[in-house]
Amino acid sequence: MPVSATATERTAKHTLPALPYDYAALEPHIDRQTMEIHYTKHHQAYVNNLNAALDKHPQLYQKPLDSPLTEGRIPILGLDVWEHAYY
Repeated sequence: MPVSATATERTAKHTLPALPYDYAALEPHIDRQTMEIHYTKHHQAYVNNLNAALDKHPQLYQKPLDSPLTEGRIPILGLDVWEHAYY
């Protein structure tokens, strides 16, 4: 589930990808409330923080999240968003 698929999309702000399953789909291993909080609060915060950081370096919007970025905390924020798209 890529966060950004094309170069055109990468020039825009990153968005939270849609979950391909219901919040309750992983029960009984991970409960619905945990999944909902993780997705709508925790994962969304990573996306928001990445966009805020990239606003200061707009040329980096063009790079894919899994490529090396070189501006301050942006590499970590980008990888956090990228890895959370697979949880």
